[in-house]
Amino acid sequence: MNGSNRIEVIIDGLRYNLVAETNPDKTLKVANYVNAKILSIKEASPKLNQNMAYTLSMMNITGELFDMREKYDTLVEESKEPIQRFRTISEDIESMTKEREDLEASIEKLKDDLVTSLNTISDMNRRYTVLSEENEDNIKTIGTKNKQMSELGENLKEMQTELTTLQKQYQETVKQLETFLAENKK
Repeated sequence: MNGSNRIEVIIDGLRYNLVAETNPDKTLKVANYVNAKILSIKEASPKLNQNMAYTLSMMNITGELFDMREKYDTLVEESKEPIQRFRTISEDIESMTKEREDLEASIEKLKDDLVTSLNTISDMNRRYTVLSEENEDNIKTIGTKNKQMSELGENLKEMQTELTTLQKQYQETVKQLETFLAENKK
C-alpha cells in the first residue's frame, strides 16, 4: 500500500496497529473518539460485558452518524434555494458588470465627444474674437469712409453750387456777349 501510514492506537485498553490511507492525525482522532464512547458506556453501565459495550458504542456512534446524515440531507435541501438564488444573483451581477462596463465605455466616448466639442467651441470662440476685432476695424473703417464720403458730399454740393453759379455767370456772359455782338453788328 503506497501512501499508507502505520499508526498505533489504544481502544478500550487494547493496542491496535492500523494502516491508514488517510491522515494519521485523523485516524488517531477517530480512535480516540471511539475509545471515549466505549469508556463512557462502560462508566454509565459497568455491568455490561465488552461485546455489549462495543455494540452500544457502535449503536450510539451510528446513531450520531445517521443524525448527521439527516442534518446533512436537510442542509442540502435547505441550501438548494439559496444556491439557486446565489446563481441568479451571480448572473445578475455578471449582467450588471457587463452593463457597467458598457456604461463606462459610453461615458468614455461621451468624455471624448465633450473634449472634441469643447475644442471646437474654443476654436469657434477664437474665430469669433478674430472676426469681432475685424468687425470693429471694419466699423471704424466704414465710419472713416462715411466721414470722408460726407466731406466729399459737402464738397460736391459746394462744387455743384459753384458750378450752378458759374453756369449762371456763363449764361449771363453769353447773353451779354450776344447783346454786345448784336449791338456792334448794327
